Amino acid sequence: MIIHNGKDSLCLPIISVDSVTFDKKTDYSDIKWGSNNSSQITHDKCTYDSISCYTHPKHLQYNDLYIDGNTVYAVTTQGVRKIDYSDKTNPTLISESTPFISNSNLLGRTIEHKGNNLYVGYRVSFTVYNQRDAQITQRFESLDTATKTSSSLSNNSTINAFFKALTISRDLGKVHQIFIYKAYKRDESTFSNVIVFKVSGEVDHVISSENYSTRQEALDALKSTYSSGSHYCEVDWEAVPEGNNSYSSLQFNFVAKQEYIHTANADYSISNTCCPNTGNRSGEFSINTQNGDTAVINYQLLNPVDKAEASFWIRIDKTFKGEVEIPLFSNADRQVYGLSLLPSGNSYQVSIDDAAGTKSFANGVWYNIKATYSNGVKKLYYRSKECSEWILIGTSSSSEVGNVETVSVGIQSASASAAVLFDDFRYSDTDVDAATYNKGRITVVDKNTLDIKKILYVDYPVTDMAVSGKSLIVSGLNGVNVYSLEDSDNPELTYTYRPSSFRDCQGITTYEHAGRVYAVVCKYTHGLLILDITDVNNVTVAADNEFDGWTYADIAHGINIFSAVIDYPYLYATLAPHPDKTSTIPEACGVVSFDLSDLNDIQKTLYLMDSSDITSNKSGDPSPTRIARYGNSLYLNNRDKGLAVYNILGDGVVEYKGLVDIGGKTSVNVISITDDGLIFMGDDSCSKSEMNINLYRISR
Repeated sequence: MIIHNGKDSLCLPIISVDSVTFDKKTDYSDIKWGSNNSSQITHDKCTYDSISCYTHPKHLQYNDLYIDGNTVYAVTTQGVRKIDYSDKTNPTLISESTPFISNSNLLGRTIEHKGNNLYVGYRVSFTVYNQRDAQITQRFESLDTATKTSSSLSNNSTINAFFKALTISRDLGKVHQIFIYKAYKRDESTFSNVIVFKVSGEVDHVISSENYSTRQEALDALKSTYSSGSHYCEVDWEAVPEGNNSYSSLQFNFVAKQEYIHTANADYSISNTCCPNTGNRSGEFSINTQNGDTAVINYQLLNPVDKAEASFWIRIDKTFKGEVEIPLFSNADRQVYGLSLLPSGNSYQVSIDDAAGTKSFANGVWYNIKATYSNGVKKLYYRSKECSEWILIGTSSSSEVGNVETVSVGIQSASASAAVLFDDFRYSDTDVDAATYNKGRITVVDKNTLDIKKILYVDYPVTDMAVSGKSLIVSGLNGVNVYSLEDSDNPELTYTYRPSSFRDCQGITTYEHAGRVYAVVCKYTHGLLILDITDVNNVTVAADNEFDGWTYADIAHGINIFSAVIDYPYLYATLAPHPDKTSTIPEACGVVSFDLSDLNDIQKTLYLMDSSDITSNKSGDPSPTRIARYGNSLYLNNRDKGLAVYNILGDGVVEYKGLVDIGGKTSVNVISITDDGLIFMGDDSCSKSEMNINLYRISR
């Protein structure tokens, strides 16, 4: 077999591997190995001709491709490029959409289509995914005394990220500037860590003041908490750089005092059950008697206001009897705005002051609620788990216009026992609209214009998507969602899979068998998840195989499967080491063949590549991670070494054939093959590639 590049032959023969042996094979007695000895089926004889190499002025990693005739939709880390391939030797850019370019943490990952719509999935970067939430809000957990002089929300995002909790006996309404000295060189021999509040008309307030002889001593001395008398401060020094950090024009917007009011039969407790947005606090307020009671946290504002907004997540797990109220805004004379909850079977109804508009919420489900007040006009909104647009529940107007002096969270009742979960409570300038899922996005995009029609927010980083009939399946880090595309402009969430412990869900493959439709999700180092998606409104788990008993080199879950193709009953998936195991088992690269005939007993066989053909680049997820099929051949990405080729011999048996060298500064990532043998390959950012799209033709 000879590889051709354009008009000229490169004279690069594909390495033919007729018989592969592995020195360590006998050590892995628990692995089922492919013998590569089936010769009854003729191997595909192919040549590979280079047609074009598309280069964009801005080099970005390509993570997915959708080929629509002469148009290629390429997903980069920043969005979608629409490329015209009418002249396949000279592709040109039609348009580009980078909707989240201002949010460098959101990365384009995958694309699917139905009709005139594209569905593009985004995920946060690993750096952000592994960070704890930096949003600063008054925490329910800080209520360890009846009252606290406390305020910690400003109009400066760095200050909010730096201060995790703050208690000082000063009027924060007078604070106009904060200096944060981190390992600051004061003179030739002194370094300091200091937090200074500049208070109008008063002496500076210093939270911490230590001096050290070296910069390293100052850095080593940084602490997360500082306290002195009634003053308390919890900080995150990573939020600010070293040296002198000055923040001015500050306005603190929250409270001067917190007060927890409860009576004998009511209580508040910290909850480990966080809302889908994984807010930085979660609390359960409960009333434990049918006679009713009160469990409310009051936040006294620094200054009275005639406009106020609040948002929070709410969930009620158990049915209650009687009316329960949620007081929100009040002043010294009366309650200005509150919510009324009324039970209704396995659900409950929410309205403003038991008056305007009503919405029924199901028990056991989180809902995001927003309440707004402006000069006597009260509005109530909600969002479901996907946190898309706010939906108005009702509006109420009152002739008794009053200022808001106190913001509250909690419950009270005169005649009911109840338990209500609250989470991620936000008030006014804390951005009450920002409680959306912050880890993933799905955009519904017009295929012609690349305009976004709708954004769905996802509580996990999206990794892959697949469309089958009226189902959109979306995988990600620690979850899978299934959406109905009955209305393709407005995908409706019908099913969620959330494992009991973390699972990295990656590539999705769909197939039909015996009148049923299935979606296979590769769970990285933890086997396969197979969903029955025949009825998008009644999705069930057909198999959730963890492969716990399957070890390689005595390592459990040390090898990963990233993506797969199906030729029922056989599924062919990529095989590579876990990133932490590349030095231990570097040879574990190739294909796993799964026999899905019996979902209760899935058989699997490994077919390794020749070890000398494996790329030495181990950054990110080790290759191969992508697989495509054309005829009786399987093509796997192999980064700077191009493509790894396997032939399908029948009955689930495959045979490694060698490499297709793409040449140039390539690092093959995503692969897409058309029915007529055009193979598009998008580069990732590894191996110092130029991040292009290479187009080759496969000829038999």
